Amino acid sequence: MAALVGVGIVTTLLVREPPGAASSDTAEREARVIAWLERKAHWPESLRSVGEWFIGAVICPLVDSSAVMCRARGVMLVFAGVYRLTESRSAR
Repeated sequence: MAALVGVGIVTTLLVREPPGAASSDTAEREARVIAWLERKAHWPESLRSVGEWFIGAVICPLVDSSAVMCRARGVMLVFAGVYRLTESRSAR
């Protein structure tokens, strides 16, 4: 089993990343982040790097997921609300 897992790991490490095409939305978001960083040039470097990290690691994935899964997210929220609704009725 370890040898079979090793084959998958070695294959993953040796295969090159496929070239990806950036959409126009991605290019627009990147331009907005660059503009934000330029406006914050007076901030200390540490604050700018934290802001850059936060935008890249938190904000951009949320924006991407909300654009792709807007309808699915609503369905999941309704499902979670209905599920919890039944739980609150049995507590009495």
